[in-house]
Amino acid sequence: MTLFVSDVSGNWYAAVLQQTATGKAVFLKSYRRSSLKDANLQRKKGEVLVDTLPG
Repeated sequence: MTLFVSDVSGNWYAAVLQQTATGKAVFLKSYRRSSLKDANLQRKKGEVLVDTLPG
């Protein structure tokens, strides 16, 4: 699952989370700079757990 967040200056970041095989925990697989455009594209093609993106 990918989580998109922005900071107060408007920079976007993508954090990729992965569930363990037991399903009892998650861990951070990667963290990178992103953009609002990328976040909106991912929202359209995947599952959204929390939708706080504009639009």
